[in-house]
Amino acid sequence: MELPHLGMGLAYNAAGDVVATLDYLVRPEGIVDLVGLDEEGRLGEVFSVQGATGAGTFPAYLGAQAHDYRVIQAAGKITALQHKTNGSRIERADIEARIIAKLEAEQGNPQINLTEVIGAPDRPLSLTTEGKLRQRAVPVAAELPTL
Repeated sequence: MELPHLGMGLAYNAAGDVVATLDYLVRPEGIVDLVGLDEEGRLGEVFSVQGATGAGTFPAYLGAQAHDYRVIQAAGKITALQHKTNGSRIERADIEARIIAKLEAEQGNPQINLTEVIGAPDRPLSLTTEGKLRQRAVPVAAELPTL
């Protein structure tokens, strides 16, 4: 199953520490596909940060909390984020597995909401004080009275 191109940009320094984030970028022609540019090795064309030695995308929106992490890479791709103080990790594979599970569970639904799985620019994922993903309660649909 192909994953949707959703995720935030992370700029990092030589030690791997996150030094800047980019939730989204809008140009006159529309929203820029950060994940697509990252896959093509062209993210630096739109996301260049002084003091950063590299940039990549991660399939979850963490907001300012991302600065508490350093990136772990393999084959030029951010594979995990490791908390700077306690070492806990947020694995790309775990996030992607959650995305796939949600897409499969909602198959046929044209308006799948991935916010509970990956967050959103205005609603970053909630993390515990240990830096681990907090499980969000799944909202229950309100029952409307019938007339």
